[in-house]
Amino acid sequence: KQLNNLTSISWQRAYTARDYPYRMFKDNPKAMQLFDKTIPIDHTQSEPYHYFSQTPAANSLVFELARICVDEHLSKKEDDKILLWVCPSALDRAGHEFGSDSLHITDLIYHLDLELFRFYNYVTKHIRKKDVLIMLTADHGIGKARPPLS
Repeated sequence: KQLNNLTSISWQRAYTARDYPYRMFKDNPKAMQLFDKTIPIDHTQSEPYHYFSQTPAANSLVFELARICVDEHLSKKEDDKILLWVCPSALDRAGHEFGSDSLHITDLIYHLDLELFRFYNYVTKHIRKKDVLIMLTADHGIGKARPPLS
C-alpha cells in the first residue's frame, strides 16, 4: 500500500560530488537526472516505478521487507531457523540502463554496502552471530562498458 501511495523520491548521493569516488566520472546527463533531485513516480504511466527501481530507495524497500520478514517469522527461540533470500535488484537494473562504468552504479554500490551493513546488524540482534550465514550471489557479472563497433 505504501508503494502505491508513493508519488516521488529523492536520491542523495552517498558522498558529496567532490569526494574521491566521483572524480573519475564524466557526468552522464541521463544518470545525473536522478541525483539530488526529486524523482517523480507517475502512477498513470505504464511503468511508474522505472526510475525508482534503479535507486537506493528500491534496495532500501527490499531490506525493509526483509527486516519485517525476520520479525514476523522468528520467535527468538534458540532452535528457530529461517532461510531468507533477499534480492536487491536496483544495481542490475541500473547497470543495464547506465552501464557498468557509470557514476550511478558506483553510488548504488556505496548505498548497497551500507544497506547490507545495516541489515546484518539488524539480523544479529535477533539471531546469534554464530548462527547467521549471509551469502552474496549474482545472476551474472558485468564487464567494462565499451563503445560500440563502427
